[in-house]
Amino acid sequence: MLAKDFVSSRIRYNLREWRKWEPHMNTNLFHLNTSRTRNTRSWEGHTEVLQLLKEFQATWKLFFDALPPVPRAEFKDEIEFKRTESEFADLDLYAG
Repeated sequence: MLAKDFVSSRIRYNLREWRKWEPHMNTNLFHLNTSRTRNTRSWEGHTEVLQLLKEFQATWKLFFDALPPVPRAEFKDEIEFKRTESEFADLDLYAG
């Protein structure tokens, strides 16, 4: 499923830092393959992770706020449910 499967309007997401790192992460972090051994760009994440988090949070807010009422209510219910689970209890999950 993609975001466009849920929202009715065309939204442009600003994911500049993610787009810079996506091909690298796709090859080196998300898959096991021989490309990992030829890596020339290291991933420390210390400086990028905060920018990625900000981008993802802003993107989630844009997406969530654009949801039609029915899926928005379903997402909100699921977020509230997740907040009761210990592994998600401390997360700041935007729900409108």
